[in-house]
Amino acid sequence: MSNFSVHPASNSLWSRRQLLKMAGGCGAMSSAPMLSTIFNMSLMKSIASAQAPVNDFKALVCVFLDGGNDAYNMLYPADATPYNDYVTVRGVDVAKPLNPSTQITGYTNRLFNLHPGMEGVKSMYDSGKLAVVNNIGSLVRNATTTSNYNQTAYQPKGLFSHSDEQRNWQTGVPGDRTRAIGWAGRIADLMRDTANQNASVAMGIALDSLNIFQTGITTFPYVITTGGAGGAQSVQLSGYNGTSSIDRIYTRATNSALETEARGLLVRSFSRARRDAIDTAVGFNQAVANVTFTTTFPTSSLGTRLKAVAATIASAPALGQNRQIFFVSTGGWDNHDDLVAAHNNLLPNLSNSLKAFHDALVEKGLLNDVMCFTASDFCRTLTINGDGSDHAWGSHQFVFGGAVNGGQMYGDYPQSLISPVAQAKNLDVGRGRLIPTTSVDEYAAEMALWFGIPSGQLLDIFPNLNEFYTPGGGKPIGFTT
Repeated sequence: MSNFSVHPASNSLWSRRQLLKMAGGCGAMSSAPMLSTIFNMSLMKSIASAQAPVNDFKALVCVFLDGGNDAYNMLYPADATPYNDYVTVRGVDVAKPLNPSTQITGYTNRLFNLHPGMEGVKSMYDSGKLAVVNNIGSLVRNATTTSNYNQTAYQPKGLFSHSDEQRNWQTGVPGDRTRAIGWAGRIADLMRDTANQNASVAMGIALDSLNIFQTGITTFPYVITTGGAGGAQSVQLSGYNGTSSIDRIYTRATNSALETEARGLLVRSFSRARRDAIDTAVGFNQAVANVTFTTTFPTSSLGTRLKAVAATIASAPALGQNRQIFFVSTGGWDNHDDLVAAHNNLLPNLSNSLKAFHDALVEKGLLNDVMCFTASDFCRTLTINGDGSDHAWGSHQFVFGGAVNGGQMYGDYPQSLISPVAQAKNLDVGRGRLIPTTSVDEYAAEMALWFGIPSGQLLDIFPNLNEFYTPGGGKPIGFTT
């Protein structure tokens, strides 16, 4: 049962004694690095501090492009000279053609082209609900010169490695390879006593699998999958609550076994946890069963997963939730070969799925309460290895929602993509691997502020944030209204 071990008792209030015991437990783990232990204890102190109850509703949705998206074929220059430079560095076989139907204006009134199959993203951009954040990536410090990059202290751990850069994005601590707690998990830890006080499931809700992003010290993601009457379902025991005669017998037998007095504390605890997991799954499925949409979602894996997210958001009142954080991973982006053909499938699917999700939120009157954003391991090299591209660094991401100041680009898009020009601007560390000029910390911190985290607690979630932004000094990037 995928949900048996991941559903915490998130309703209970933690006493000061329990917090001290948890902190002591962190300190007792000899395998845990001291820095990580101190950081966790600092976070526990913040959890213990009094906060006002949360009464409104908000949801964060992360769409993670697993494998490293080639963002420079997703968004490329459309002005004459920058476009010619783009074709020169990428080659005529890989560079995308100019396409007026997906052309947008942004970043000091320059013209850009989205991939020709991304009409849905263009329509959200034109409507002012979607923004682009340029050249963003994991940074330990502002390493915006090649001389800085050549110093190990400026480099994220495992730079250009899939597993490391996925961890760096999800933890927000790229200087620590051992961290297994994500920034969404830390948000849930901080808000556990002020939000979702009567919820039946955890604040973090994952599609199909666990992840670091939503894992906290005291909170863990609740795993759901697609399907069911409303498009989302919690996995429960096969046959439990079924309608056939065999299923009814099985359900009664399971209930009887779990209600029988068991000997031993461990067995009783296991039985109680199993009972809670079954009841939670049944309650979740009942809550989402009656959700319907007139919006049509793509039948792809990403489309059906975002439909499940939309159904769960629409069911938040029935689930007792006023804060939700979702993680949706979609694969296929590691295109060392056959980039053009792969993107011709991947990017239209991404665009159509995001647009359907947007339209479903509008249909339910929930767009103003939701912020959806993309993330990926890293970008790809500007230079081509034949018919694909390799692991790089700074990339471009989308963020949309009712609170997004959209129709604009934020961050820095290079004036030219030809490598010598990039090198002259101290960005290219080789083969068109561009140093990010906007940090993941700033991107995530702006969403955390919107979500309800006080500026004074941002450093508890993003310990490196001071390298890029001073909490309390306005919006880190400015894409939220």
